[in-house]
Amino acid sequence: MEWNARYLGASPVVGLDLDEFSPIPDLSQEVKEGVKNIRKSKMADDSVVVSIEPTHLRAVPDEKTATGIFQPIGKIVFIKAMTEGSRFNRTHIFAYIATDEGSFVGAKNPKYSCHAYKCKNEAEATAIAFATGRMMSANAQRRVDSFNMNEATDEEIKRAISYWNATNPLLHHFVQSRNNIVSGNIRVDCQVHASLKTVSKVVRLTNEIKGDELLTLLSEKFNLGDIDITQYAVFCAKDDGEQDMLEDVSPISVCLTLRDPAQASFILRKLPPGLVRLSKIHSNRNSTLFSNMSASNASISTTSSNPRQQQQQQQ
Repeated sequence: MEWNARYLGASPVVGLDLDEFSPIPDLSQEVKEGVKNIRKSKMADDSVVVSIEPTHLRAVPDEKTATGIFQPIGKIVFIKAMTEGSRFNRTHIFAYIATDEGSFVGAKNPKYSCHAYKCKNEAEATAIAFATGRMMSANAQRRVDSFNMNEATDEEIKRAISYWNATNPLLHHFVQSRNNIVSGNIRVDCQVHASLKTVSKVVRLTNEIKGDELLTLLSEKFNLGDIDITQYAVFCAKDDGEQDMLEDVSPISVCLTLRDPAQASFILRKLPPGLVRLSKIHSNRNSTLFSNMSASNASISTTSSNPRQQQQQQQ
């Protein structure tokens, strides 16, 4: 179903500290303050058509020059339909608070924004809030405590993909094809030396691309030339600063275990002297042993600051 409305804009919500493992409290006061700031600033007043999908809220502008809104459902934490003004001059608002892209509930320094829409009447504001809340509830039920790509059923994989898509922009949505192959775009950073800047690219991968094949593909994407891939590794850099070396596991398989994409990033690095990929140690000892371990996720963990920097180069 679609509704005609006017997008009024967004305002940062400061001082909000939520726990990812606790129910979201009543944020009505924060919404009212956010709407007040939005209306005071008069930052936007765009006519849009609002629709609610299983993974996102979309607001398509009437004017081609205006910017549309694509809001992942999984990033919304609180919704509210409200009425402002006097009896003869009432304004009906649908508003919500969501985590910003690159942030999530429970992060060290989370960032939230309040978004507001002016609706035709109270019924439409309530209807949009109801539809959004229903999709939020459905998405929350898709989340599982643990997910293993090698053991998951077809239905479990579909649910994990839907949950991932509900926290991401369209560019990073995953799709499932035959034989449970999952593909999608992943942002990968590359830092070949500590003295060099980090370069980022969006790379299309599948859950079957891992190990040496993953390193070969990334070396081509980042134009590293003819390198010895045994001297390189892909790390999963977590929000808490911990880094795990990925062995025989795909970044896509890791993504499907996350509560939010901002919880981790992936970086291609040249290994420092003395550090060797664990799979290479095993293959040198016994190639049969390595093949038998191909389904396992062996990792080497190090403690480091998050290597992600601002410079990005889109593929």
